[in-house]
Amino acid sequence: MRLRVLDYAAILLSLATIAAFSVLVYGGGRNSPRVVIEGSGREWIYPLEADQRVEVQGPIGITVVRIHGGAVRVEKSPCKNQICVLAGEIRKTGDWVACLPNKVIVRITGSRETGGVDAASY
Repeated sequence: MRLRVLDYAAILLSLATIAAFSVLVYGGGRNSPRVVIEGSGREWIYPLEADQRVEVQGPIGITVVRIHGGAVRVEKSPCKNQICVLAGEIRKTGDWVACLPNKVIVRITGSRETGGVDAASY
C-alpha cells in the first residue's frame, strides 16, 4: 500500500489540528487567579492582586468585600450571624465564602496551584 500526496496532506492536517487543540487546552499560558463576586443577579470579576473594596447590594442590605494583598474577605455584612465575616480571608483557587441571607457569593477562580494536597481524609 502506497501513500499518495493527499494522504500525506490529510495526515499533516490531522497532526496540526491535534497540536493546536493540545496547546489550547493544556498550554497557552496560565490564567491568573480571579475573584468572582456574585449578588443581585450580577457578577463582578477582579484580579486577586487588586486592592479593591466592593459594595454589593443584596436583599437585606449592602455586603462589603475587600480584596487586598492576594486575599479576599467579606469585611461587613447586614446578616445577623456574621458567619461570612468570621470566615476570614480566602487565598487559594477554589476557596469561597458566602453570605447566604444576603445572597452574595465570593469565590476565587483561575489556575490551580500545584504541589499541594488535593484532598485529605481521616
